[in-house]
Amino acid sequence: MKNILILLLLIACFGVTAQNTEDSLIRKEFYGNGDVKIITHITSIQSDWMYSGPIELYKEGGVLFLEAELKDHYLHGDCKFYGENQNVIYEGRYEKGSKEGEWRVYDESGKVLFSERDHDYINLWNTHRYLLEDSAIDLNTSEMYFLDEGNELEPYSEEKNGKEYRVISFKGNEVYFSNGFEKKNKDVIVTTNSWGEVELKFRKSVKLILVDFYDDGCNEPETRFVLKNRLRKTIGGLSNISFFVQNAVFSNSKKMRKTKYFNVSQCEGFTERIVIVYQ
Repeated sequence: MKNILILLLLIACFGVTAQNTEDSLIRKEFYGNGDVKIITHITSIQSDWMYSGPIELYKEGGVLFLEAELKDHYLHGDCKFYGENQNVIYEGRYEKGSKEGEWRVYDESGKVLFSERDHDYINLWNTHRYLLEDSAIDLNTSEMYFLDEGNELEPYSEEKNGKEYRVISFKGNEVYFSNGFEKKNKDVIVTTNSWGEVELKFRKSVKLILVDFYDDGCNEPETRFVLKNRLRKTIGGLSNISFFVQNAVFSNSKKMRKTKYFNVSQCEGFTERIVIVYQ
């Protein structure tokens, strides 16, 4: 009886539909056009907002975006992000909402382009973001690995940063200019840099963009990513679809070849890092 009352509360709060199966309660949320947005297979309920079970997130049009597992309303266990061609583009493991172990970013062919094995600075930022919003988070570049010309993952190199890839960190929710990184660089120009918004203009052909961020509000996820061509015409992007999502990966080869501008804007949230891999 208690679980039924809690489920009714969930339905009232989220405007969702639910149905019983033998092993779980299926909760669904929808976009305004009727497309399914989130499917949660609730296997246990702890309170009116804490529950556990597999979760699937979809972009409009029924395109699978993320598969993961919830535990007490936190991402927990294996997590997979899917690209426009429904291939896995980013995967790793969460432990109660924090990244753990190795996370990998793939291109469309399934080749690993970037790997990372330590996430303490990101996990700390997410946990204490308000205390740290005016501080610069030191990136643990010793645990970043990029694919080299020999198809081997090699450690981050400051010498190659800006040539083969670019790692951009943030301070006070604005681009952090340090270690020789300026508003205008040989690989990228920072055309907009204000609280909650950044725009980059690329001087090199981009293969992949990874963003770590936190979305905190305006009553719904309001972080937006926009890809633009050299004429500043929008050619792609993403509107964050869930408070669970703290990463965005762009790797569609056709769009990446045309992308000259990349914009991130937030209502209430923080950009933590942008990783760019060049062609």
